[in-house]
Amino acid sequence: MKRYIVFLPVFVWAIFFAGAEVKVENASIHRSGDSIRVSFKILVPSGTIASDYVQRLIPVIENGVDSLALDEIEIIGKRKQKLRRREAVLSGKTYEVPFYQTVDGGELQYDCVLPY
Repeated sequence: MKRYIVFLPVFVWAIFFAGAEVKVENASIHRSGDSIRVSFKILVPSGTIASDYVQRLIPVIENGVDSLALDEIEIIGKRKQKLRRREAVLSGKTYEVPFYQTVDGGELQYDCVLPY
């Protein structure tokens, strides 16, 4: 049985980039049948990113030989989120919100199921 390790180096980079501490809690990987479930909770303290910015994080699963990038996580500043909504309303375009998105100062439960 191969051991799988979740490497979240992007979170470490985000901590130094932003100057605040993004916390990852309850990280787990479970194999059931022909799939792998990855789950963790992200806590984003207020002030992690500037209100006009968006921070994108990509978790990666690696087994020493291969690696697989999981779905992107987006942390968005409060002002940037308001600007996106306003732009969508005024232009008539719809802005597609990423599945995993949280606002600065929020939290996010990340759950992903992958084929084994």
